[in-house]
Amino acid sequence: MLNNYELIKTISTGFGGKIKLARNTENNTEVAIQIHRLDDSSLDQDRVNVFQNEAKLLSQIFHERILNIIDYHARSIVKKSDGSQYEIVCVTISEFAKGGELFYYIKNNGSFKERHARHLFNQMLEGLQYLHSQGYCHRDLKPENILLTENFDVKISDFGFVGPIAGRSNDGFLKTKLGTLPYQAPEINLNLRYRGEDADVFSLGIILFIMVTGLPPFKVADESDFFYKQIIHGKTAEYWAYFQNCVQQSGGQTFSENFMGLILKMLEFHPDKRIKLQQIREHSWVASGDYPLLDEIRVELAKRKAKNVLEAQKANALKKQQKAKYRNLR
Repeated sequence: MLNNYELIKTISTGFGGKIKLARNTENNTEVAIQIHRLDDSSLDQDRVNVFQNEAKLLSQIFHERILNIIDYHARSIVKKSDGSQYEIVCVTISEFAKGGELFYYIKNNGSFKERHARHLFNQMLEGLQYLHSQGYCHRDLKPENILLTENFDVKISDFGFVGPIAGRSNDGFLKTKLGTLPYQAPEINLNLRYRGEDADVFSLGIILFIMVTGLPPFKVADESDFFYKQIIHGKTAEYWAYFQNCVQQSGGQTFSENFMGLILKMLEFHPDKRIKLQQIREHSWVASGDYPLLDEIRVELAKRKAKNVLEAQKANALKKQQKAKYRNLR
């Protein structure tokens, strides 16, 4: 039983079951607890395997840029306030990233200045490089899986699709088509075998593009996509002219040559030609670029978080109105 934890509220509900904010009653720290009811009809063995895979991995690694696991229980019991109880499975207790998802810092506030994006991107590189050094690739990097702490430091999360860099057959390649389509590398979309670290670099390039432009670089990394086709065939002047015009019309910044060059290297169609993680860290946009002072980036992110809270309150109020309207119609 989760005797040492007081459940406070549900943070989110989805494929990963319910994630609840909880408090450790022994040391008064806040944690996130991912739970699945045993009677959940959608919890098949494949999903159980995903959650167990994630817990097994996270129990073996620890890094300041990764959302670290605190404990895992295959089964447990939850007591409700009315005295009743129910059984839960695949219970993962992890750090609580109080700042929330990077996704909302962009969705509700627009693009970042390059220097601010560089700060966050560099922290993502630290976390991903550590993960790769431990022999694993993520395979589902996206803004929703980049969390921020209370002090606005990056935490990479959601390791349900993690895979061995060595491959299942120790040949350096993976075959399973996993991830989120708009962030998948072209070799995955083409159902080819792929190197996990190359696929992660591609996804990270899309995240960087979105942070700086506020827009996705394309819908899918395939030659059928108008924008990605321009990248494949080297029509990069036309490609960047379109996005620069979109951003400047909304009062945005002018992209630096180093930024555009790095993006094209990360979104390279051929994985053999795609830039490697260490090369990204050595690239002039990362290694020699202008970084904000810590106070500056925290002020910027705090402003964005305040907007996130306001938008969430509006969404909750609208949801309550819709529920009330539905009840009145019954």
